Amino acid sequence: MTEITLKLTDDLVRQYGELFIRKFFEKQMGYLSLFHTMDRIEEEIKASDLDYDKELEKVRETAWQEYRKDFFN
Repeated sequence: MTEITLKLTDDLVRQYGELFIRKFFEKQMGYLSLFHTMDRIEEEIKASDLDYDKELEKVRETAWQEYRKDFFN
């Protein structure tokens, strides 16, 4: 794990507190990691020549058919 030191004003630290600031940055880094993962997934889908819209429509149609079978019969 990497440790990063930030230069923050004393006023900012007093206003929000060290724990709040630490948790804030941890959450932001979690979001950044998620965005990075989403980008990698998107790149893999593009590289696979998968027709995403066509596959999504198949899933929607299958779900609709299952719903109709369960609730309209």
